[in-house]
Amino acid sequence: MPFNMKASLYILFTCFIFTVNAQINSKIIHSHNDYNQKVPFWNAYANGASSIEVDILLKDNNLYVAHDSHKIDLKKTIESLYLIPLESALDMNFKSSETILYLLIDIKSEAIITLNKLIEVLKKYPKIINSKSIKLVISGHKHPKV
Repeated sequence: MPFNMKASLYILFTCFIFTVNAQINSKIIHSHNDYNQKVPFWNAYANGASSIEVDILLKDNNLYVAHDSHKIDLKKTIESLYLIPLESALDMNFKSSETILYLLIDIKSEAIITLNKLIEVLKKYPKIINSKSIKLVISGHKHPKV
């Protein structure tokens, strides 16, 4: 093999090893259905989670955190479990502004009215919706129930 080919293969192999090593050593944590944890939000956040998932249901004009309507606990709202703690964490500068946290909000009730209520609630938290370190990702029901 000519020298240039050997050097090229060596460089390619070295880059591959560094890339694999970086991927193995990088910390990507997702807290799936985080509200089922003993300490929702804070445990995932304090341990460096890059994404936290929460399911929401609209009932009686309140956004409850639950996967199914029969599992609703009136004390568990998106505000009490996530928005208020997240705003507190931002106030404490708990995470670096370079770190992005994805709050994955999965709508489990009728799409349009739930989304409208979520927007109304989020407007009460300008620190969260204006933060460059917080990204809100909304998924779930896309069409109204017929």
